Amino acid sequence: MTFDGEHRFDQWVDKGMLHREVVIEPFDVPAKGYLGTRTVFYTPKGEEWRIPAHKLIWRASAKGWNETFERLEGMLFGYEDWQCDWWIDHLSQRGRRWRQNAPVESETPAG
Repeated sequence: MTFDGEHRFDQWVDKGMLHREVVIEPFDVPAKGYLGTRTVFYTPKGEEWRIPAHKLIWRASAKGWNETFERLEGMLFGYEDWQCDWWIDHLSQRGRRWRQNAPVESETPAG
């Protein structure tokens, strides 16, 4: 189980420039030879703290993603406040609305 192009990161991990962490969350019942969901995290060396922080944000958002989680994730990825503002505004213009804890795509009339 790998993602397309994953091998391209190996040289940077081997040279010590990137840190890689692989997490496999097993399925309750394996399906067609798959054991679970595989997630690969990469960070620059010395910034491994970003991985548990990212996991914490996702665990905290289990009941629904909202603008605050979107902003926290952007900050974690290193975006400045104005960039997070732009992104959230962009999502809003594309029809994303935050209702309570869950994002809701706006409905567009068919036709």
